[in-house]
Amino acid sequence: MRQPITTPDGAGSLCVAIVETVADEEGVDPTELDVPLNDAVDVGALEALFAPRADGAQRRGRVAFDYCGYRVVVDSDRRVSVDPLDETTVDR
Repeated sequence: MRQPITTPDGAGSLCVAIVETVADEEGVDPTELDVPLNDAVDVGALEALFAPRADGAQRRGRVAFDYCGYRVVVDSDRRVSVDPLDETTVDR
């Protein structure tokens, strides 16, 4: 497993980090991935889920989903981890 990366706050940065991380694991440019991220997860909801609250407090939680043959895990501190799925469970 690759070391988790922590993404900066900012609109779109979390989704960009996910796509770039998966593309890096695949050894391709992010534009060469076969499946758009929004086919795997609602990207607007994902960004909103981990955006700071109105009072600045950090949200808590974790979300996991499958994308391009990887299990993607995003933690509330905006850490992104990717692990290859078992060949028999790949859902692209």
